[in-house]
Amino acid sequence: MPEPPAILPPRIARTVGLSARAAVSVLSEAWQEAGLDHVDPERIGLVVGGSNLMSRERELALGEYAGRLSYVPPRHGHMFQDTDICGVCATVFPIRGFAVTVGAASASGAVAVIQAVDAIRSGRVDVCIALGALQDLSAHDLQALRAMGGRWAPAGSRTVPRRPAGRWTPTATASSTGKPPPRSLSAGRIG
Repeated sequence: MPEPPAILPPRIARTVGLSARAAVSVLSEAWQEAGLDHVDPERIGLVVGGSNLMSRERELALGEYAGRLSYVPPRHGHMFQDTDICGVCATVFPIRGFAVTVGAASASGAVAVIQAVDAIRSGRVDVCIALGALQDLSAHDLQALRAMGGRWAPAGSRTVPRRPAGRWTPTATASSTGKPPPRSLSAGRIG
């Protein structure tokens, strides 16, 4: 799987994982397509759908810093929390209304869309971005899924092989909902 485009400032890019880089990449595309540069940042919200999003990055960090705890970066304490994706996105984009994460068993993206629509209907924001975050699974997670009968890439791999019809392929998506800005997303606008 190719790396997401380099959008993050270098200081942030050094410490964020694949899930956050993918989130910023898809959010950038949605932001541009919706023309959100013309919307008041205080009236833009973000709902990130997903849970346990960075287990692979955490597993890699545990191996890298084993026996060298004094080298663990200060950011490590929160970089694996799902809310970190909200913080990274709100740092890179002018999202000042609110930023939250939601989780639901196999329905986090749908719950994110529902929460985004509710935020607009209640008047909290004029535009709300529902972002379904990429879940970067660890080798342990992949093995557990294989044991349950799933077909997955080799342990520790980021490659995603072709799947037979009906098999889940990991993705990250973002859509803008709300009052139409100068341009709105054709496939993701709800309102």
